[in-house]
Amino acid sequence: MFKKMSALFRTEKQPQEQQSTTVVADEVQPSISDEILLSPMIGQLIPLSDVKDPAFAMGAMGDGIAIEPMEGKVLSPVDGVIMNTPKSKHSLFINSKNGAEILIHVGIDTVKLKGEHFNVLVHVGQQIKAGDLLIEFDLNMIKQSGYEVTTPIIITNSSNYSQIEKNEYKKVIIGEQILQLHAEV
Repeated sequence: MFKKMSALFRTEKQPQEQQSTTVVADEVQPSISDEILLSPMIGQLIPLSDVKDPAFAMGAMGDGIAIEPMEGKVLSPVDGVIMNTPKSKHSLFINSKNGAEILIHVGIDTVKLKGEHFNVLVHVGQQIKAGDLLIEFDLNMIKQSGYEVTTPIIITNSSNYSQIEKNEYKKVIIGEQILQLHAEV
């Protein structure tokens, strides 16, 4: 499913160096094992069903959770590798060291901003650690431009897990556990 999802968000041909890095990363898929995702931002946790975008709310892209952010920073929720960073800078894909395929999508319909108000600080193929700063965004300017800032965090390969435990829907801080993924046995 990850390959399908990354194709949806790929808006430009990536430089040759990044393409080869992506191919290598795709060929060396880690085995799926249990995973804990930490909050990539400060904010209020909400169920995906409350997200004002049917694709997310209905779980079409996978299971997960969403956050109403209180500041314009996205940090890595896991150790892993960056698999895709669209030209629009509003989202990214991470493949965790334990095999979770994670989409972090800042805002609803923010692809229409064409990268304005976003600064992606990582590149395809980059190894990352939980807590690394990935994206900075101007929360107020995005809101003033008429967009919701609700940020879905989706496990695009959620069908590989027997259970996905979600934290209670409350205010969270960066680094607090928000999801626990249990691999199928």
